[in-house]
Amino acid sequence: MRSLIVISIFLLNYTSLFSQKIYFGNTREDKIYIIENSYCEISDSIEIDGLEMFAVKKDNQHIFTGSQVEVFTPGVGAQRQLTIKHYNEVGIYIEDVIQVVVNPKMFNMAFIDEETIIVTAALGYVLVDIVAGSYQQHTISNENYLPRDIISFNGVNYIVQQLTYYDIKILDLTAHTVSAIPDWSPLYIQGQRGYSNSIDIIGNCPDDFIFVNTYTLDRKDSFLSFHQPPNFEIIHECYFDFLKDGRFLEYLDVIQYPLILDFDRSRDYCVNNDNGGTVLLCEGEDMIESDVLWRRYDPYIEEYQDHIDSMTINILGGPSSIILELDNDDIISQRYSNHSITVYNDGTTTLADFRQAILDTELSLSDNDNYLFEIEFQLYSYIRKSSPASLYVNIIHENVTAGRDTSIFYCPTDTLQDLSDYLSPEAQMGQWLQGPMYDPQNDSAGDFLYV
Repeated sequence: MRSLIVISIFLLNYTSLFSQKIYFGNTREDKIYIIENSYCEISDSIEIDGLEMFAVKKDNQHIFTGSQVEVFTPGVGAQRQLTIKHYNEVGIYIEDVIQVVVNPKMFNMAFIDEETIIVTAALGYVLVDIVAGSYQQHTISNENYLPRDIISFNGVNYIVQQLTYYDIKILDLTAHTVSAIPDWSPLYIQGQRGYSNSIDIIGNCPDDFIFVNTYTLDRKDSFLSFHQPPNFEIIHECYFDFLKDGRFLEYLDVIQYPLILDFDRSRDYCVNNDNGGTVLLCEGEDMIESDVLWRRYDPYIEEYQDHIDSMTINILGGPSSIILELDNDDIISQRYSNHSITVYNDGTTTLADFRQAILDTELSLSDNDNYLFEIEFQLYSYIRKSSPASLYVNIIHENVTAGRDTSIFYCPTDTLQDLSDYLSPEAQMGQWLQGPMYDPQNDSAGDFLYV
């Protein structure tokens, strides 16, 4: 008699949340505060004289500011002139970029791509090309919508106004129209209208993002708040002493940093990609080694500035007879139980080291029972964490003997198989009617007869 262990592996692919760098501008103090990988902890600040509205360029973190004054144009009358200036990532002045002259007052500015800044103005917006040094003014054509801020996120432009409710819509830059987002509530504060000047988004995927918002209540105290659609309930709120006596003078910009653990290397990590595979082990092979678990998968890790603090590996739902192993002496790890191991960064550990730790994960089996359980991996960087990525492992023991029907599972990528390997030692000399060799890459599944 020969025993086979059938292991089915299913991969779930997740993305990260709360990986970001928030630029929080306080124009009363001519200062931009930086909150990195946190909700409320200020990690740094940048001083810029005459700070009003600003936008941060995502690729190099350079800061572009906008300050406006009223000018008189002959034949036109009073207009607003916005001067856009360019600073480096630490606030050192580089150059004046362009002067934008339009009729309405302008409220806020943001990058919609690496070359274009969008500036909100009464009942419309202005598109500024910082490379060509040109601009175009547009009016929202399908309703009287007074935009306060516009965010471009994953190819979608979200626009927000202050009329009646602080409602968020989608802006079509080609048709110059706005459209409602089904099932989304207004971005209100505790069931009441809030006075907010700027919003942005943290996260990486449309289904997981959170809006960060500055607002005042009773025009007295100002807060930084975090809301999740579609109901926009407050999930976190920050109060800072320097925000006392808030006067609509706070501005936000956010850089989203990736924190990705992706087992199928699709790079479309916002989609849940399930993958399946089957691995066969013979009786006595009680260690499911890394080359068996991972031979068909290519784990992908991405994190801003190559800084992961730790990674947890946990068996969920498995019996005590299954023991988690890590065959890697080059990375610091600590076992907390037979089902839990944490891998740590010693200050020199790289993304490649964490990836290798995944590849070196093993299981030890000490009985022949059938089990279905989960191996969960999760990354931690600063105070944030990725969503977990899991292997779902189904272990089935099946006795294989000559003289009865037997089911054997192969993967399409497996190599050439000799079916005689699955005969029990007691089987008499015979023959396979279709031949003894089976090629999973080319042959079809079916019934193979041994006489």
